[in-house]
Amino acid sequence: MAIELLSTNAASHAYGADGPLALVFGYLWLLNQATPVAPAETISQLFSSSLGTPSAITQNGLSGGLTLVQADISTHAAGNTATAADITKAWTVPANDGQEGTAYTIKCRVAVNTGQTTAETLTLGVDINGTQTAIATLGAAFNSGALNTAYDIPVELTVVVDAVGANTPEIYLNGPLGDTGANRLSTNSANMSGHVNTATFNKANTNTIALYAQWGGAGGSDQTAGTLSSRFYREGP
Repeated sequence: MAIELLSTNAASHAYGADGPLALVFGYLWLLNQATPVAPAETISQLFSSSLGTPSAITQNGLSGGLTLVQADISTHAAGNTATAADITKAWTVPANDGQEGTAYTIKCRVAVNTGQTTAETLTLGVDINGTQTAIATLGAAFNSGALNTAYDIPVELTVVVDAVGANTPEIYLNGPLGDTGANRLSTNSANMSGHVNTATFNKANTNTIALYAQWGGAGGSDQTAGTLSSRFYREGP
């Protein structure tokens, strides 16, 4: 067993003197502690907060949690049906990972194509543990109800733990939509943004978060809204 203490202070620890960093079995461990004093040198310091979150502090004293990112490359789509479907991976948040103010964000590009028979409404929303909550809806009359037309929507869906109250997160969506086959004008561009403050997210339990889509009806075999990949971000405490 190789243990190398990379930084020390006066307290004791099971693996030696306590400090922000230790190398144990070839892994770099960040040891839990209160936010340390800003380093005197022109350096930044890594540490684990008292909540167990990987964190850093700059020379000037600005500190905060490090952003964690996961990526998924798999295809998900809502097709020629009025049935709601997750269009990203259902990302798992382990029990007790989130703290008050922790933000989880899904980023992806939603590729949309309207049906060749009728233009239908398109709703985007959040799916938490299988419960779907609508956030933004694109009307069927958008872009004069253009048929068999392709759109891109770069989406960010964010869940902020306990921002509204205990077990009630703030959830918001940003999704600028534009016609990929024409100059983007006010007639063929929109912003599918919105928020919801009534969903449930109990941080003490394991949770899943996904982006879902739902068409208003079957508009033709070319109708689809889906993704090829998505990324999942954890930010904050």
